[in-house]
Amino acid sequence: MPKPKINRPVPSSPQVLDDFIPLLVCPCGDPYGLHHIRVDVFGRPEDGVAVVCSVTAGNVEPEVSLGMSHPGANPSMRRDGIRITFACENCDEESSLVLAQHKGTTQFYWEVWS
Repeated sequence: MPKPKINRPVPSSPQVLDDFIPLLVCPCGDPYGLHHIRVDVFGRPEDGVAVVCSVTAGNVEPEVSLGMSHPGANPSMRRDGIRITFACENCDEESSLVLAQHKGTTQFYWEVWS
């Protein structure tokens, strides 16, 4: 059975600074060992069909794909969205940083699987 998805807010202020540059902190709390492995960019005219461009990286040859998005994949219900998936060396979990357009605002949060 798949793990349920939980949305967690991204901290409003950086928790860790490295040479005065804020670091993105894994939802498990560790700022080190976080690697982005996939980026999905969803383009969607209002209430139209969503198109997704995906780039997969990591320890394999990078792969780029473009196609129609399956229902529910776009983090925005009616507009554009971006999902950056990370793997953490320390907690051995994957999580996604999400940006979604909603009613003239941009929401951002972590999607984690527990």
